[in-house]
Amino acid sequence: MNNPDEETAVAQFGKGDKYFGVCTLMVTMPGLPMFGHGQIEGFEEKYGMEYMRAYRDESPDGYLIERHNREIFPLLHKRYLFSGVEDFLFYDVWNGNTVNENVFAYSNKCGNEYSVVFYNNKYERASGWIKQSCEYAVKTGSGENDKKLVSRSISEGLGLWGEDDFYMIFREQRSNLWYIRKSKDICEQGMFIALNGFECQVFLDIRQEKDTDGSLGEICAFLNGSGTPDLRIAWQELHYKKLYEAFSLIFTKEFEDAVHSLTLTTKELRKAKVRRASAKSVYDSVEPALSGFLDAAFECAQTESEPLPQRKRAALLKKIDKSKQLSKFKSALSSIEKACAELRKNSSLVEKQLIISTKTARTFTAGVFASRREGVLMTVVYEMISLLAETGFAKKWSLERKISEFIKDANVSKDSMYHLFDRLFIIANAKQPKLKRGQNQKEMKADALIIAEKITSAEYGWALCGANDYDGVRWFNKELMDSTLMLWHLIMILSSRSKEKQSAILELFKKLSNAKDKAEYKCAPFVREFEADKEKKRQASSESM
Repeated sequence: MNNPDEETAVAQFGKGDKYFGVCTLMVTMPGLPMFGHGQIEGFEEKYGMEYMRAYRDESPDGYLIERHNREIFPLLHKRYLFSGVEDFLFYDVWNGNTVNENVFAYSNKCGNEYSVVFYNNKYERASGWIKQSCEYAVKTGSGENDKKLVSRSISEGLGLWGEDDFYMIFREQRSNLWYIRKSKDICEQGMFIALNGFECQVFLDIRQEKDTDGSLGEICAFLNGSGTPDLRIAWQELHYKKLYEAFSLIFTKEFEDAVHSLTLTTKELRKAKVRRASAKSVYDSVEPALSGFLDAAFECAQTESEPLPQRKRAALLKKIDKSKQLSKFKSALSSIEKACAELRKNSSLVEKQLIISTKTARTFTAGVFASRREGVLMTVVYEMISLLAETGFAKKWSLERKISEFIKDANVSKDSMYHLFDRLFIIANAKQPKLKRGQNQKEMKADALIIAEKITSAEYGWALCGANDYDGVRWFNKELMDSTLMLWHLIMILSSRSKEKQSAILELFKKLSNAKDKAEYKCAPFVREFEADKEKKRQASSESM
């Protein structure tokens, strides 16, 4: 962009969009991009070979450096994609019958990775179509004149197929928005662009997908050319609009305040000038909205389960029966109310004492509530949709995302709620321990193994226990493991009405907690604690080798 004999880049191009547009051209074209001394920092003083020191007292421009970090440096990490000349194609941008000479448009590829770059080198807004590349010479023989001019289309440059059910999906680097276009339209008509003055667009992560279920066509028509931060979320917002609207009606401030009041002591109630809600009043206040949502959920489940065999579909829909869910929620609210009473009674105790209490199901539940501020609200909301969670519909419909959006309590972290429900939905849909009446130690170990293997699994280990590999060992995060174990046993306790079964659940929790402490943050020893003796020996011998 400059050399020692010229004015500095910032003096020639400024510090705005024009500078970053030209800089983007430099780093996304074949050849060697070179930055002048002080260019990134925004220095205006010229430096020649004869300069021994700087004569101006200039300070680095923080804004300029930050924008380089955000817009330019990520592109330098992908120089392999831009540096080749074999697949570099330059395009004319046509607006009607004229070519807009102010717009740079070119594509490139490396292996199966493609890129397209656009830059408007003028203040006025520009728009137009690119379809065919500018002609370039290709050698046809060994002679100096043995060459011919050829041109390739944008669809060839991006490896697109002109079939009806294929769509091109790509991401714009500056805005980080995703776009979708019908491949056939690009093959037949080309690619339309619209750029503001000195605007630059870099399209990366270009891929072509076949629309097997109609969802890509649906989202393409819905977006109608505009971008979205997440294509999957955009499709869900369109497809599950009625479901989400019904779900949002549950989350009123009055409902959240009522749930929160269950944990308040008499002194705290007096200070806040509120009355404590009861399980009945919470249920009565939320039942109309919850009932409407469950109707919408059942309707949605009916549609999505149509491809299943009739008997399997009937069994699945029976599991999410509205009356069954309402009855289960009502029962769980009663248990939650009793646990909150236990929590208030022991409000002077420190968290740790409550968390490790496995004396009764009630004290254990109170301990989980004490471990985090949103514990009661989380449990109440989960119990509203527990059957949808167990059948996998809650996860499929991304209700964890909607819950984090709909929660109105400013003191509750939306990220925390999202990750909590993400884990709860994984746990609920997992294979559950059998917990047979009067089971022996071998059967209890088999139950514990079900939980241990799921928590540390390759698919869900990161979400459930922070599983990560380092130096050939798979480790877990203690805090996340503790939290997941508590959540798993909490939902089992709330689903159980038998005291004998609840005692077995608490015994199972103790075994898993002890194994976790003995494992010293390693996944393999944690799981091995519950494996059969033969399997233990085999695992130990394979690790020693």
